[in-house]
Amino acid sequence: MFDSTKLMSTSDDFVVLRESNSYFVDKTMLIKEAVENCWDSNVLTRPKGFGKTTFLTMMRAFLDVDVNNPGSTEKQQKLFAGTKILEDKEFCQKFMGQYPCIYLPLKDVKGRTYEEAYEKFANTIYESAKKFAYLLDSPKLRESDKREFKRYLDPDYLMDIDNAIGVERYVRVLSRLLNIHFERSVFHFIDDYEIPIFEGKNHCYLNQISYLIGRLLWCLRDENSSIRQSYVCATNSVGNEIMSSQLSHSDRCNVEDWRLSTDFCFGFTPTDLDELLESFCLSKHKDFIVENFGGYELTDGTSISPFDVVNFVNDRLKKKKLPKNLLENSTFAFQKLS
Repeated sequence: MFDSTKLMSTSDDFVVLRESNSYFVDKTMLIKEAVENCWDSNVLTRPKGFGKTTFLTMMRAFLDVDVNNPGSTEKQQKLFAGTKILEDKEFCQKFMGQYPCIYLPLKDVKGRTYEEAYEKFANTIYESAKKFAYLLDSPKLRESDKREFKRYLDPDYLMDIDNAIGVERYVRVLSRLLNIHFERSVFHFIDDYEIPIFEGKNHCYLNQISYLIGRLLWCLRDENSSIRQSYVCATNSVGNEIMSSQLSHSDRCNVEDWRLSTDFCFGFTPTDLDELLESFCLSKHKDFIVENFGGYELTDGTSISPFDVVNFVNDRLKKKKLPKNLLENSTFAFQKLS
């Protein structure tokens, strides 16, 4: 049972939200929409605080195969208990807990120099690779495959910037090995890919970091048969710019291989907002929230910033006065989706 009176603002990870019994706005049907209607390679852009990370981690939690018991959906049945997606028995039988997933968060890939940023990138790869160390015991993999993967479990190899090309190929190598081990194609999720680009632009190593991230995305292209779908998330202010220009520094990253999706209803709908405010007896504040925090005007209505709403509600529950700079610090000001 999930506690409808508990509202978390310290994490945007789907699993953390569910396991902490926090208030949850059910967006699980987006999983089916994405799997059935998206391209093989997708760029999803929204402002900060609109639920991109929650969406990616929700997708991973739903699709990811149980390493110790492939085919089991016990974990998913607990995490998604009471959600709409479980009502679609046919879809769940086909996809829930059936596919290996790779999730790479790039929010920590930054530094004052390219060398510092590369070290953070290498560490991100290392932390990811450790989760797949079980592949070294796979009877389905050749010894040469295991030796190749073992490099990504060696911090000295990863941190050596001279090995950058090999490190960039991590997702391609891992996807191929997971495909062999599970006999299933792989779902990829890359979050906050714009952050390394911002850092490179601010600290004068834009070309180097763009090439690095561009090569990473190149390894996720449609023609990689071991990958079923790839999702890359970023803030909307840089999504188009990066994909169309900065990443072109990589001679192997073709922007035409990716599709920009703007149809997903991230954020809170007016109905979501009504239900949340009613749960916390704060319905009287609805007009203030809509007027000041706004949201996107989409074809099916307005989408409101979850981050701003959650922080506002938490402040009111703690009986705090509204900060003077609340509106200046809000994630989003009302505007049309461009």
